[in-house]
Amino acid sequence: MKFAFLLAFTVAVAALAQDQVVRGDEAPAFEIVGGQEAQVGQHRYVAGLKLSPTGKTECGGSLIAPNVVLTAAHCFNKGLTSVVVGTHFLTGFADGELATVTQEIQHPNANDVGIVILDRNITSIQPVAVSFEFVPADVLTW
Repeated sequence: MKFAFLLAFTVAVAALAQDQVVRGDEAPAFEIVGGQEAQVGQHRYVAGLKLSPTGKTECGGSLIAPNVVLTAAHCFNKGLTSVVVGTHFLTGFADGELATVTQEIQHPNANDVGIVILDRNITSIQPVAVSFEFVPADVLTW
């Protein structure tokens, strides 16, 4: 039931996001289109999934429980072994907490929803707050 709610919440948030199309040659690498870079420490629940503890971030996710990260299931094909939560940087784990991936769970009825179970609880960072406020979705996003 909790997973179904999280899935519905994620879909609702995605439906509210503005969609912009940018040609590949117009946006330099790591450019934020239509937005601005978050302040360091502003979104500490964001997780970086990595091939090794000191490697670069291959996929992103959100800490939804002390030892659980919500991510995209297509990330599981990369052989990710490490998760860093709370860092602002794409490589290493400065200012964040490092954990090891112990299990990857792909939702059986959803195309690209995955859960990563960590080897330990992340203790210095709170999971993302989940809103229970109803948000109507009026835009199809896929």
